[in-house]
Amino acid sequence: QALVRTYAATGRKAYLTAAEAIGTWVQVHCHDTRGAGGYTGGETASGQKIEWKSTEHNIDLYALFSMLAAETRDPAWSARAAWARHFIVSMWNPRPGRFYVGTTTDGVTPNDGVLPEDVNSWSYLALRDPRYATSVGWDVRNLTVSAAGFTGVSFCRASRTGIWYEGTAHLADALEFRGQPGDAAWAARYL
Repeated sequence: QALVRTYAATGRKAYLTAAEAIGTWVQVHCHDTRGAGGYTGGETASGQKIEWKSTEHNIDLYALFSMLAAETRDPAWSARAAWARHFIVSMWNPRPGRFYVGTTTDGVTPNDGVLPEDVNSWSYLALRDPRYATSVGWDVRNLTVSAAGFTGVSFCRASRTGIWYEGTAHLADALEFRGQPGDAAWAARYL
């Protein structure tokens, strides 16, 4: 994403070429047809395919492929963005109003072993779809912690011992974007 942004700012084609090379590598090595599709976790250092799929990684790819589509006007990037988006949406768990972290190694079964902040705020910021707005509230209700005079959110529900400042920033941004009653106050408290 940074390479595409740098290309957009500078016009230097080498940045766009590098971003396309990364996107092409992901398409060739990580594209997955199991379950709801999407992209797998990549490869190990020894070249073994990682079989699980991460909602966070697919959010990143949705953003990257969308940016590449906008800059290149190549419909292949739009199709790849849609493939990643389809997976993200499939990870929606409507009952608690949040996203699963991804899948287990079978590439189909939702992984509910970790309940992190980032998949909820990032998915809302990336998709900008009101159907998933409750994911932002889930983070506030389930991950808010206070430590050393600060209020923020923990990385995940299982680890509530401290504030994850990066995640707190994600959530503050998502709250400001969502703009429901009380969101501005929560965002201000976190910031």
